[in-house]
Amino acid sequence: MSISWLQRTQKIKAAIFTLASIVLLIYTISDSNLRWSDLRIGKTEAILFFTTVLLLILVICLQAKRFIIPTEGLKVVKTTDSIKSLLLGLLYNSLLPGNIGELIRAWHFSKKNKISYKHGLSLVGLEKYIDALNYILYAAILGLIFGSLAVYRRLFMPVTIIVLFIFILYLLIIHHRQTERIMLRFLSLFENKGMWLFSLHEQLKLYLKSMTLDQYLRYFVIGLIIFIINILQYYLLLQMTSLPAAMRSWDVAYMVSVSMIIVFLIPAAPGSAGVVHGGIYYVLLQIASFKSLPVNVELTSEAAAYTIYLHLSYFIPQVTAGVIVLFKERNVLFYTPDSGFS
Repeated sequence: MSISWLQRTQKIKAAIFTLASIVLLIYTISDSNLRWSDLRIGKTEAILFFTTVLLLILVICLQAKRFIIPTEGLKVVKTTDSIKSLLLGLLYNSLLPGNIGELIRAWHFSKKNKISYKHGLSLVGLEKYIDALNYILYAAILGLIFGSLAVYRRLFMPVTIIVLFIFILYLLIIHHRQTERIMLRFLSLFENKGMWLFSLHEQLKLYLKSMTLDQYLRYFVIGLIIFIINILQYYLLLQMTSLPAAMRSWDVAYMVSVSMIIVFLIPAAPGSAGVVHGGIYYVLLQIASFKSLPVNVELTSEAAAYTIYLHLSYFIPQVTAGVIVLFKERNVLFYTPDSGFS
């Protein structure tokens, strides 16, 4: 069936969130009084920045490996193919608004492995679903090591409660047939569109039920390793700034890592521009207040500079690697016959 309605919905969402992202970007720059001279890239800063790029490459490989864990025993999928799909998704997310790259990732993965688009999209949905659950556990476990309980309560507890509510709701839908029938009746109001979404849910549920405890554990451990590497990335980027020593610490890097999980879940402008800058800038100012640091012009400009370093640390490598993969995979994306949407 045609999925043009899905594409139209994505375009509307993209326009709305792009506008919001632009507002956030303008707010960050104007509120912080950031000047281009505040962006200093010397030898030390260049080494730190390049190290974060190398860590990002490692994260991408681990994420791609984790993505295909649910397919084990069902279909032979190469890790390299998963990496290519992920890089294409990241490229489109970097250049187009609204997280459209997730659709491209599923599109390429389904074509590469000769499965339906519904199967590819359900794997992406499964990844987001399990990540939402694991986010709560990662934040709690590492919060005991790096985090401040007071900051966590104020900044992230509301989000954790929302994520937990969504997880419990979907768990009810999966395991309680009556709840699932209610969802089916609701989606049937949208005719073919609703039934396609329900079939997507059925496929996601099939993957969930087919996963063994060993697969869940490996999925969890790899995700935890990724989370720890992210903290290291953001810690190194903090060392590039002239923020007070209390702000260039592991607990702040932990808070940034938790915040970035939330940021990447929000459909936004290309590369999450504006949402990253505005979101992380706000978090840094809140942390400074909790640490009783003076929120002066110097701190706000350095906090804004950090958001730019952070954004560029994944935007540049993702676009560079994504363009290379796009050129190599152009035949798969544009000339391979569709495997269908059933």
